[in-house]
This record gives sequence, structure tokens and C-alpha cells, in this order.
Amino acid sequence: MTERRHLFVLGATILAVLVFGLFVLKPRASQAGELRADIAAAQAEERSLTDHLATLTEASLHREEFEAKASEIEALLPRFSHLVRTIRLLHKASLESGVDLRELAPGQPQDHLTVASAKTIPLTLIVEGTYDRIEAFIGRLEELDRAMQLLAYSFTPSQEGNRTILSSALTLEMYLFDPDAGAAPAAPAPTEPVPAAEATS
Repeated sequence: MTERRHLFVLGATILAVLVFGLFVLKPRASQAGELRADIAAAQAEERSLTDHLATLTEASLHREEFEAKASEIEALLPRFSHLVRTIRLLHKASLESGVDLRELAPGQPQDHLTVASAKTIPLTLIVEGTYDRIEAFIGRLEELDRAMQLLAYSFTPSQEGNRTILSSALTLEMYLFDPDAGAAPAAPAPTEPVPAAEATS
């Protein structure tokens, strides 16, 4: 009888240990695993934020340099046509190179064929002067504070006394930056239905 009682106590003890391990230790071990995973994720996020902060700190040291570069790019590729400023730049270039700027005819902005966020503005110039001066003028066009490309040119000679004067037609392209280009058009505003009484009147 005593032996059977000992076996019963032993079996109850083993059962209690199994129940404790199944319903207490196992969930806590699972929670501990999840907690370790959360800690690892938080540490990885902290490292990422630390690296990002270091990048921002490094960038802040070069802020003035970046702003100057941004202003330079804005001048080359402005968001608006700024034709008045461009005309002044071209007039200054003509004076410095010694040519006469006879005509200037800009066209309407058009979508760029390959760059979605850019537009092109066709521009035709007619200048007069010697070949050397026209060549100097074209050279100054390449140095303008405005992105510009020479697409075509032609020369028509004429005589003024002992000098040969050339009239040159230059076909150029200017560029402007359009951050809204390619954006999805806004949805039209909903229209209210017309009341039946007004529709039949």
C-alpha cells in the first residue's frame, strides 16, 4: 500500500512537472524569443538611424557648398523660362564678342523627348559680324549661366566696303526644369446632377 502511494505521488509529481513545462515554461520561452527578436530589430534600427544621423551631420558641414551648387543648377535649368534674363545674357554675350544681335525669336516650351522632368524652348538668333566674332559669340553661348545647345547654323556673306560681313542664323535649344511633368492629372471635380425640374424646363 505504501509503495502504491509512493508511485501515485511520483506520477502526480511528473504530471505536475509536465504541465508546468507545457503551460508555463514553454510560453515564457516563446515570449523570451520574441523579446530577443524585438531587441535585435531595435538595435538594427538604432544602427540605421545612427548611420543616417552621421550622413546628415556630414551633409550639414557642406551645406553652403550644396546650396551654391543647387543655385548653379537652378540657373542652368530654371523652373521657368526667364526669357528676360536670357535675353540680357545673350545681349551681353553679343557685346563682349563684338557681333550685332539682330533678331531673337523664342518658341513655346515643349516636352523633352527623353527627360520627363525637363522642357525645351526653341530659340532662333540672327547675328551679324565677322567669322571670328561669330565664332567667339558661339563660344560664349557655351559658357552662359543657362543650359543651351546649338542645333544648327547658317552663314550668309555680304560686302561692306572692303570687309566681308556674315549674317548667321543660329538655331538653339534652351532647357527648363519642370518638377510636375509626368505627374498624374488631377481628377475632375464631381458634377452635381441637374434637378429634374430644371432639366425639363
